[in-house]
Amino acid sequence: MVIYLIGFMGCGKSTLGKPLARKMLLSFVDMDNYIEEKEGLTISEIFAQKGESYFRNIEKLTLHELSQRHNIVISTGGGVAAAEGNIEYMNSKGITIYLKMNSATLLSRLKDSKTVRPVFAGKSIEEMHEIITKMLLEREPFYDKANITISGINIKVTDIIDILKEVE
Repeated sequence: MVIYLIGFMGCGKSTLGKPLARKMLLSFVDMDNYIEEKEGLTISEIFAQKGESYFRNIEKLTLHELSQRHNIVISTGGGVAAAEGNIEYMNSKGITIYLKMNSATLLSRLKDSKTVRPVFAGKSIEEMHEIITKMLLEREPFYDKANITISGINIKVTDIIDILKEVE
């Protein structure tokens, strides 16, 4: 079984993914962390030093590599599902779960995040909200292709497990 958690940055993919994997006795991989370890650079450094297209290529290769594993929960990066062919690939390899949130909720989570997000560097709260709204609008058609869509607000791991039992 391969479970992909997809959605916008800050929606809770990693936060929910770890306990979900633990409760289901699966392994867990956060794609961004995996890429950082493999590259020896943070995501911000990869963007700054090598550019977004390099990062998106590494991200796609990593997605394909991790998808060969079994019994795993993969927390994808926020843009993975929106890259060409990725959502279809994930749907063919496992179960995709979209953790859906609105832009206001995402902003409230991201503005205080300890994780440095390159797209928000030096931006005001208003600019961050504009960026989130625009990116969410672009990515939502891809996210909406997920096998399962769940509101990311107040979701519990047990709720996800119950939904997965219904799908099996």
